[in-house]
Amino acid sequence: MTTASPTPGEPAGLDALAAVAQREHRAGRLAEAAAAYRKILALRSDLVEAHNNLGIILAQQGDADGARTEFEHVLTLKPQYAEVHNNLGTVLLGQGQLDQAAARYEQALALRPDYPQAHNNLGLTLFRQGQLDPAVAHCQQALALLPNYAEAHYNLGLVRGKQGQLDQAAACYEQALALRPDYADACWGLGNLLLRQNKLDQAAARFEQTLALRPHFAEAHYDLGVTLWRQGQLDQASARFEQTLALRPAYPEACYNLALIAWAQGKYDQAAARFEQALALRPDYADAHWGRAACYLVEGDYEHGWPAHEGRLRPPRHTLPRWTGQPLAGRSLLLTTEQGLGDTLQFVRYARMLKELGARVVLACQPALGPLLASYPHLDELFIVGSAEELPRCDFYLPLLSAPQAFHTDAATIPCDVPYLAADPALTDQWREELSGVDGFKIGIVWQGSREFASDRWRSMPLAQFAPLARQRGVRLISLQKGFGSEQIATVDFPILDLSGRLDETAGPFMDTAAVIRNLDLVIAPDTGIGHLAGALGVPVWLALQFAPDWRWLRDREDSPWYPTMRLFRQTTFDRWPDVFERMADALQSRDPGTV
Repeated sequence: MTTASPTPGEPAGLDALAAVAQREHRAGRLAEAAAAYRKILALRSDLVEAHNNLGIILAQQGDADGARTEFEHVLTLKPQYAEVHNNLGTVLLGQGQLDQAAARYEQALALRPDYPQAHNNLGLTLFRQGQLDPAVAHCQQALALLPNYAEAHYNLGLVRGKQGQLDQAAACYEQALALRPDYADACWGLGNLLLRQNKLDQAAARFEQTLALRPHFAEAHYDLGVTLWRQGQLDQASARFEQTLALRPAYPEACYNLALIAWAQGKYDQAAARFEQALALRPDYADAHWGRAACYLVEGDYEHGWPAHEGRLRPPRHTLPRWTGQPLAGRSLLLTTEQGLGDTLQFVRYARMLKELGARVVLACQPALGPLLASYPHLDELFIVGSAEELPRCDFYLPLLSAPQAFHTDAATIPCDVPYLAADPALTDQWREELSGVDGFKIGIVWQGSREFASDRWRSMPLAQFAPLARQRGVRLISLQKGFGSEQIATVDFPILDLSGRLDETAGPFMDTAAVIRNLDLVIAPDTGIGHLAGALGVPVWLALQFAPDWRWLRDREDSPWYPTMRLFRQTTFDRWPDVFERMADALQSRDPGTV
């Protein structure tokens, strides 16, 4: 916003009042400055500069409606006043009225095309409207007119970050900081870019720098908490989230993250209370509903857990009616998948129960599971999510992870007959012949889950942790790891038969993997899709679980009611794997011949 004084030569008294108003404004005494301008306007109500300056002060005081009234009045007196169009646009932008704000900035530029502030402000408005390319153009035009315009560099960084151009965004923030070393927003923005790139130490340093500049910046405390949480510094992360809530009590994400930390520490009651706090602040917070349900489910309280689990759902994009127990004989039902591949592999077992009710069952399936599930006998049709085909027309739909609720599943009625999935017979025979030349007790291993999973840092482990197993006499480790993580094979000092370059390259995702698993003595994995696949195939599988794992593995038990051939090995200390693998090694050493 711009500030201007009354025109020289006004009647006696106005100049003195204007001098007082300007002095008080420069000193930051906004109430006194506003009072002086009101006195001026009581003497001369048509002074556009006094109205404009009063509007600027009111905006600085947080009185957006009052500022808007003043600016709109100025434009009735002087419609061609570009600066006031810009000032009014800024008030409207602050009120979230993006279309009206953009119109004001455009009017300012129509009157004054070389107005860098209006270009910058319009760029910010377009960014918030999701019009990224035009936003870039206006920010760049502002910088062409005013190269040392720190705010325009910052706004251009915002847009570049949204476009995924992280290096360019970082350069913009760094330029803004070079021009204004105390620019807390630019420092914070740079920290968020580093966090997105998983450069956690650098991100933490930038957030600390931000807070040195602006100690009461709630968002920076929150983001530093997220960074510390991802570094495994749980107590320090909790302190930051608590500080976030002290500054802004209505911050549901901070409550949610405090719940996750409590869960990771095995403090399930505290986690439940924090999830409920988040839901009190945001009743439609799907992730918090999921978390609250998990607190029931991990205790085996399915009576309360399954209904609470329904809160995770968002409105579907289709218009099919939900199945709530209506007769299914001669009718079709679409099962919709959600979350990860492991969830689909675990809960696809409910298709059989739907078939037994007479339904024609269609599964909307992730592409990676299409080849494997194409032969599942209890599915009548597969629809590959993301394909160009139209969604099949069905009588009903049911979210796959809502099937346990629909069937009132409890601990005694979990459908746990295995195997319920099968590997391709020809591929199974092919891999049986190839692996027949491998001596010893054959263990397929996986150590890394999907990087897309937010908590993968805690459920996955380095391949080096498998060393105690490799030392066991007669054991042969066989890598089932595909893609990310496979590079670790070259870094360990124990032998591994690496099949990763050949698995699923021709037959399709999981096809060779399933066939290999059927020819192994044991599979060992973290809580990933491979563990679910081995369990669904009825193959012995050991899961290495983090200290406070997913709800489905329950608490304090070594078996799983979902997979009869599964054995669970849990961390006893947060984020420490060595004792898990030592216990596995002991179990291998003491196993009975032919058993695991």
